[in-house]
Amino acid sequence: MAGSREIRQHSHLVQIAVRGWWLLAVVVVVLNAYAESRLSGTVQDSTGAVIPNAEIQVINQATAVLRTFTTDSKGRFSTELSAGTYTVRVQLTGFKTLEQTDVKLNEGEALDLQLIPTGEPPPPKKKR
Repeated sequence: MAGSREIRQHSHLVQIAVRGWWLLAVVVVVLNAYAESRLSGTVQDSTGAVIPNAEIQVINQATAVLRTFTTDSKGRFSTELSAGTYTVRVQLTGFKTLEQTDVKLNEGEALDLQLIPTGEPPPPKKKR
């Protein structure tokens, strides 16, 4: 009888330990999700008109990981990133590539950028 009782107690302790590990895993996932930061912005021309379909490249300067997005119909983009320092590029036909370096994103921060690329000069006309 004593052996059966010890097995039940051991089984109960194992169940408590497993539940504790699951609880710890849930807490880690929740805290990790909270630690994500948000980078968003609007791309506009020099008159303030929004620019849809601009390509946005976000590069983590520490890891060189590149993420690419396209602005929506209102010239907006938004993404979740881990804290770090980034380079943000805007590319669109008819505009010079705009590059902002050392964009610092802190843990849990929401950063909203206003990006205004300048126009490229028209190509030279061919002589006839």
